[in-house]
Amino acid sequence: MSEALKLGDVVRYTLTNQLMTVINAGPVPVGGALGVTGRMAAPQTMSNDYVECKWFEKTELKRNKIKKTDLQFVKSTEFYNPREGEPVELASGGPRMVVDRCGPKDFSVAVAFGGNIARTNGSTRHDLVGCRWVSGKKEVRGEFEIGTVKPI
Repeated sequence: MSEALKLGDVVRYTLTNQLMTVINAGPVPVGGALGVTGRMAAPQTMSNDYVECKWFEKTELKRNKIKKTDLQFVKSTEFYNPREGEPVELASGGPRMVVDRCGPKDFSVAVAFGGNIARTNGSTRHDLVGCRWVSGKKEVRGEFEIGTVKPI
């Protein structure tokens, strides 16, 4: 694949013919573990040869890093800024979803120790939209990068 991919592009995985939506055009972490060994920090290995994609297999949401050479560009998706209550779908298709949360999402975690509760310093993401859809007999919720969903 010689074209530069971007967030929201629809691609076809040549090994399975599956349509996918690009959620991270790179560089993406492909190896190593972020952590501390002894007194040195070991950063993750980053690569521009891979992209991260999301897709649906029936109503189950999948996510993986795929090598760019195994992908075929299908189309770009027009940027769409969804609003709560609107019906949407992933750019590469999938079940009908409803937007149930727009705006920032806090990823800090509450930790309890010694009878006290403290909140860790987390990150706040402004580029996500929360959606819900039906999978089997239950309702499932998921987070999608703004620009990877389109209106129905």
